[in-house]
Amino acid sequence: MAYLAGRMLVSVEAGAPNNGKGEDTTARVKYATVRGRRHPYVSAQAVRRWIRDGMAERGAPASPVTRVGKAQNRAQKANTDADPITYADDDLFGYMRAGAKKDDAATTLRDSPFMLGTLMSVAPVHPTEDFGVMSRGVSEPVLHGHEFYTADLAAPFLLDLPRIGTFTLPNSDGVGRPNYLTQEQALQVAQAAALGAGTEMFRGQGAVRLPVEERRHRAALLL
Repeated sequence: MAYLAGRMLVSVEAGAPNNGKGEDTTARVKYATVRGRRHPYVSAQAVRRWIRDGMAERGAPASPVTRVGKAQNRAQKANTDADPITYADDDLFGYMRAGAKKDDAATTLRDSPFMLGTLMSVAPVHPTEDFGVMSRGVSEPVLHGHEFYTADLAAPFLLDLPRIGTFTLPNSDGVGRPNYLTQEQALQVAQAAALGAGTEMFRGQGAVRLPVEERRHRAALLL
């Protein structure tokens, strides 16, 4: 079996697990309009964050994140270590760390073996707005509000099982799918070898592959 396909389901009761942009003093939920009706949703980015946190709680530390660029610069970015050998989340969720220029050799990427859609309510729901007052210890009460809803949210997912812990190498022309280790990343190749990785052909390309025990462990962490 090469692919594991399924659907994730989350039941929300009077909650708002992923808010959108607030308005004045009111926190709004995210929703999509489908045929004129509101469907609250949770972004795939938020769910992936939850899964990463859950993996860390089970002993798989998340790849460190470094912010690049000044706050006022529109080109600001945040990159992980881009080290799929050491960090299971870099392996499973992919990454892109771009160099200074488009053709910079420092640019490296890996597309995600784990693909996840948006968690969207299976039926239309109109969020409820709750009104609150903060009056403890202040002379003038502070007014605030937030939206919440009750709904079942569902999202499709697809896991490319053989590609967990598998990293293709570009051919002599530098051509390769975006799940590779470049020749410049010789240190990562050496790290993989130290963990027992071997080289083999994978879907028509040369590849470095972690031992099957480690690949099974990473799949189990994710699931």
